[in-house]
Amino acid sequence: MITLLITTSISGCLQTSLRPCPENTCFPLTSEALNSILKQKGEFDALQISSEYSKLNVRSDTRYSEDGILGSISWQVEKDDINELRYISNQIIVGGIVFGGYEIWDGGEVTYSAISGNYYSGRDLSPNYEDPFFELARLATENPSEQWPPFRFSYSELTELSWTITGDAFDAFQVAHASNETHEIYLEIQGISPMIVGIEIYSNEISKEYPSFSISVGHEDWDRNLGAFDFLESYVKNEYLKEQGISELPKNPVPYIAGLPDEYFSSDEITTMIGTIPDEMRHEVLLSDITLHVFQDNISVSSMNLANFQENITSEDGSWWSITWNDNAPPNLFSGSDKYEIRTNSPHKFNIRVYDNWAESWTDSII
Repeated sequence: MITLLITTSISGCLQTSLRPCPENTCFPLTSEALNSILKQKGEFDALQISSEYSKLNVRSDTRYSEDGILGSISWQVEKDDINELRYISNQIIVGGIVFGGYEIWDGGEVTYSAISGNYYSGRDLSPNYEDPFFELARLATENPSEQWPPFRFSYSELTELSWTITGDAFDAFQVAHASNETHEIYLEIQGISPMIVGIEIYSNEISKEYPSFSISVGHEDWDRNLGAFDFLESYVKNEYLKEQGISELPKNPVPYIAGLPDEYFSSDEITTMIGTIPDEMRHEVLLSDITLHVFQDNISVSSMNLANFQENITSEDGSWWSITWNDNAPPNLFSGSDKYEIRTNSPHKFNIRVYDNWAESWTDSII
């Protein structure tokens, strides 16, 4: 539950509809002034907020109940446009058990990730920074059936409520409370020019102790939630290593899983496979770090380090293999739009897997 902050100077100063509020600047706000702001804003939109701030953190929690079992989905996204750093986390809990989740810090040549409280390092040798809020909005538009952060919230159901508002004048911080037959609603408001920085909605059907939906904001003018990158520096890179008794984090392989090839055909007893690395692969690594393997019946029968670009290899059964790597861009990096071509006289079907020499792991066995 939100703690309502009331300073001595405004103690007991609840809003009244008779108190004038020119241009919605009175403190605390009146209920009418807050409803006017909600109507004017229309919705909470993290994408719009991101266009206004170079440093931004948005957190959301959605709780639900199904057959008496409580579950929650949590998201947190933070960005630093100045240093071109990003943080994205997601966690799914059902019945008190964590069923999925991850954390990713990227933006530099060294990346970091976490799964189930275990931390790993990775790399991206050609960082191409994109505002994570804009990226998530773009991906949600391209793949609407997938699960994405609920970083938009309409105020349409809130604009006719009667609000009780208290505040802390020193921090220019206010808390507004209203209720209807099914929900308790709290809004956190910050600034002389009022900005909603937090929403908590409690459902009588789900839980009176925890909000069924909440979203909160931190930015350079209200840094309460900013801290993902400080946590990385202070804990992940220092205290965590000491706790685990290790000098460096375990290494994560480049995130690549071979999909269906662009072409797979046979002609004159020669079989050819042609494939392309998808553009969506954001983290580029050195070609010399990567070895392409050809598999038949779950056994590697041929391989080539990608830095060699082309090799002709004869396997133990006498089959020959021609492996070619076309390095399109960026140069000398395993990256999206690169292509491979494999030709063989072997009559048996085959597939490819990729081994990350730096991480000493297959890329399709990402932790």
